[in-house]
Parts: sequence; structure tokens; C-alpha cells
Amino acid sequence: GQYSMGRTLDVSLNGIKMETVYPIESNSTVEVTVGVEEDLVDLEGRVCHTTHEGDRYHSGIEFIKMSPEGRKTFRRYTDEFKKRQEQLG
Repeated sequence: GQYSMGRTLDVSLNGIKMETVYPIESNSTVEVTVGVEEDLVDLEGRVCHTTHEGDRYHSGIEFIKMSPEGRKTFRRYTDEFKKRQEQLG
């Protein structure tokens, strides 16, 4: 597979919308690592769609595999993301 950094555009408990510099094929399975402070969690997801936006790509990813411990860390990530979005508002 290919490794790349991505930027979170939106997030929910069931998925994430990411911006990348290369396209991710729809229906492919990806591993996404997110972190809150020192806690990292690896999440497995299925790419629902990818669109070309300028020189970047936006992909919607639905999570298909998440441990209970991973869900707890991801919930913290989701809460922090939403809080930051409200502050930037």
C-alpha cells in the first residue's frame, strides 16, 4: 500500500472526510491513524467516495473495524475536532 499524511475535513463517530494529495480509490480498504495528545489509534475503513478538489482529493471513509479501546480514543478525537471547529468558527 501507499502511505500518506492527510488532513481531517470532517469527522463523525462512524467515519471521516480526509484531504490527501493523491486519489484513494472508492471501495478500497484503508488504515487511518488518528491521535489525541499521546494516544494513537489505528482504524480500518472503506472509502465511500473520492472527489478531486483543486490540487487535492477529498475522500469519505466509513469505519468498518474499531476496537472498544479505539472507539474511546476516537470519540476523544471527534470531540476535540468539533471543539476546534467551533473555535475557528
